[in-house]
Amino acid sequence: MKTTEKLVSFVQKTSSKHFPREVIHQAKRCFLDLIGVAFGGSRQPVVQILIKTLRETGGKPQATVLSHGFKTSILNAALINGAMAHALDFDDTHIGSIIHPSAPVIPAVLALGERLKSTGKSALEAFVIGCEVETRIGLGLGSRHYNRGWHTTSTCGRFGAAAAAGKLLGLSSLQMSRAMGLAATQASGLRLAFGTMTKPFHPGKSAFDGLLSALLAQKDFTCPPNMLEGPKGFAEALGDDDTNLNGMEKNLGK
Repeated sequence: MKTTEKLVSFVQKTSSKHFPREVIHQAKRCFLDLIGVAFGGSRQPVVQILIKTLRETGGKPQATVLSHGFKTSILNAALINGAMAHALDFDDTHIGSIIHPSAPVIPAVLALGERLKSTGKSALEAFVIGCEVETRIGLGLGSRHYNRGWHTTSTCGRFGAAAAAGKLLGLSSLQMSRAMGLAATQASGLRLAFGTMTKPFHPGKSAFDGLLSALLAQKDFTCPPNMLEGPKGFAEALGDDDTNLNGMEKNLGK
């Protein structure tokens, strides 16, 4: 099986009944932490500008913007809440993959979950799966990806958001592989932006793009099924000498 196929199989076959108690406990802590740091960053200029801009451009009232008392489209809510969560740079970190894993994924889960009226259990399940996918891909990319100037939270966060949203939407195997491919082709985020409003914009845009990828795939938007590992694909284009596709699959689900 190819890397994308293995990741897709993991997303589809995994459920919360497979999660150890400590994983469920940690996932709940991630949600609480994400909401806490989002409220802490809710009045930062980056958030104010995003809200003003996106309200000017419109958006159906589908999902809540944290701390601000209004709703916008699920895509806009994911973008604003993702940026809000990273505005103070105190959100959680997975050291091995060099990723802030919650900020790109939980805002997508909260927005889509609100729209779908998903249960808390389903939201936790989607987050854990999305977190696993993004961090495994980050581990497989290797540290040189980050050292070359890529912001891994941004480049890999889209995969986590796409996987989590795809889980909530119940995508088929083909649709899920396309969602992953769409996340791959949108992957970006440069470390030169650190220290500016663009850094917290990165996980917000990752939440937006990952969610958009799943929504498009649900409607059978086409994409190569091997964008992650194929020639001229994500790993080859954005990876380096230490990139290892097997590292993206090793201990998957552990």
